[in-house]
Amino acid sequence: MKATYIVERVTYDPSHVSIGIVYIIDENTETSIANNAESIVADVLSKYPNYRIIYRNTDGTRDELLHRHGEFTGFKMFSRAWQFPKMR
Repeated sequence: MKATYIVERVTYDPSHVSIGIVYIIDENTETSIANNAESIVADVLSKYPNYRIIYRNTDGTRDELLHRHGEFTGFKMFSRAWQFPKMR
């Protein structure tokens, strides 16, 4: 089963447009974003090429889906200094 997600927000630094970030939220289905990272990365990057992907898991923590050349390469703990207040 494929994980589902919603885009929470998309941001970029106007002085460095290439540094875009897509924030997504796990919709708490049978398969999590973490367990389906390869297809999530491919899907998000098809809409937002080269953007960083930050996801909020079902437990409320945020992590980054790392990628290179459009392929998922691993996870990285997302710095609390960069976290935004919960949207919902």
